[in-house]
Amino acid sequence: MRRPEAAQAGPLRIQGIGIDLVDKKRVQKLIQQNPRPAVRALFTKLETQKIKFTSPRQFARLFAAKEAFFKAVGGVWLGLENFPKIKVHCFTKDCFQVESPIYKVSPRHGVFAEGQFFECGTLVGAQVLVWSLGMPQ
Repeated sequence: MRRPEAAQAGPLRIQGIGIDLVDKKRVQKLIQQNPRPAVRALFTKLETQKIKFTSPRQFARLFAAKEAFFKAVGGVWLGLENFPKIKVHCFTKDCFQVESPIYKVSPRHGVFAEGQFFECGTLVGAQVLVWSLGMPQ
């Protein structure tokens, strides 16, 4: 993972770590049954544009990233309707950043979240690290 430019000069405080696994076979069934509502309910408009409705891999990657982020922030469950408010920005093949106004994770708030994707067989996973600037308390 890379450090944000704002954090280059100072220490980082780890706030949480999350991990999630998604089976592409289960995603394939969901896509076959009702692709558009499932995608619209879980992803932002920009993410929806990037997902091919026939791509279980891409769907699984983004869903795993959002779930891993949710676990990293230790958030209270706010329902699936809030999943689109968790924004995943891919910046390399296997690395991404996450922002969420609900959990106040954004450079504007001085809280950062980045993660990596991994795959093994039919499983797709994501791990997320959330941190802020400053020393541990």
